[in-house]
Amino acid sequence: MPKKRAPLTREFVLETALKILDEQGMDGLSMRKLASALHVEAMSLYNHVQNKNDLLNGVVDLVLARIELPDAALPWRERLEASAIKIYEAFIQHPTLVILISSEQVNPNVMQGADSIIAALAEAGLPPLRQVNAFRGLLAMCFGFILTHTQGFSTTKEMAQQEWDQADTSQWDAETLPHLANLAPYFLQTHADDDFQFMLRAYLDAIQGSQGG
Repeated sequence: MPKKRAPLTREFVLETALKILDEQGMDGLSMRKLASALHVEAMSLYNHVQNKNDLLNGVVDLVLARIELPDAALPWRERLEASAIKIYEAFIQHPTLVILISSEQVNPNVMQGADSIIAALAEAGLPPLRQVNAFRGLLAMCFGFILTHTQGFSTTKEMAQQEWDQADTSQWDAETLPHLANLAPYFLQTHADDDFQFMLRAYLDAIQGSQGG
C-alpha cells in the first residue's frame, strides 16, 4: 500500500519553498517547480498562497518568526549585540532571503524587530539622526557580512570557509603586494565569525563613544 502523502498546508508549502531557495537560489524557485517538489498540481498551491509574491513574503516571515527579540530588560549594548547576532545567524543560513528582507518596509515582523533595535539605540543616548545612521549601519553590517561570507550568495558559509582555509596565499608577491604578503599566514588563522565579531564590537564601541553626540 503506498504511503499516504501528508496534507498540504501553508507552512509545508513555505518550508519547501525555503529549501528550494537555499539549494537553487531565487532563479530556481517557480510555482511549477514548487508544485513538482510537493507532488501536487500547481493550481493546488493557490489554496495556500495567493501568488509568488505572497509565497516569498511568507518565506521571509517563516525565518523572521524564528528570530527571538532580546529581553527588553537587558542593557542596550547587550540587546544590540544579541539582535545583530540573531539577524546574522538566521540569514547566513538562507542568504538568498537577504535581497528580499532588505526591501521589506511594512512586514510586521520586520517593523517589530526594527523598533526593538531603535529602542536600544535611543537608550544608548544617540540623538534621532544618529539612531537612523546606527540602525541602517547595523543592518548593512549584518547583510554585508552575509554577502561576503557566502561569496555573493553563491555558496554556503561553510563551503566558503573551507575554500578560504585552503587558499594559496603564497601567490601574493612581496614586492608588488607587500602588505598582503605580510598578512598571508594570518588569513589562514582566522575565521569568518572572527570578522563579524570584531566589527560588531567596533560598532558597539563607536555607539558607546558617541553617546549624547
